Amino acid sequence: MLSRVFCTLDKERSSWTMKLAVVAEKRLRVREILTQKLADIEYARSVKQSEFYENRFFSKSTDIIATDNAIFGDCAVFFSYEPTLFAVLIESKGISQSLKTLFEIAW
Repeated sequence: MLSRVFCTLDKERSSWTMKLAVVAEKRLRVREILTQKLADIEYARSVKQSEFYENRFFSKSTDIIATDNAIFGDCAVFFSYEPTLFAVLIESKGISQSLKTLFEIAW
């Protein structure tokens, strides 16, 4: 279900704020761990924390993270922005569970 939501959102809307509004409308819980980079800080300031959306920041020492990642159901998606935007979707219960565990440790 969430994969269809993100695919639809990418086709219909360009703003992350709009995407999060739709996620809240569908009552999907989103948690993000952001870097201390200026773009992430500005983004975090623009998004209202709620029961459906929470964010936290990695420490400055972990600012080497160069991708956005999403984990939902049995899927993991990795988004890269350089040199061009592309994404890789992996459908694997084992991989998604491992990444969920790492996320919970980081959270």
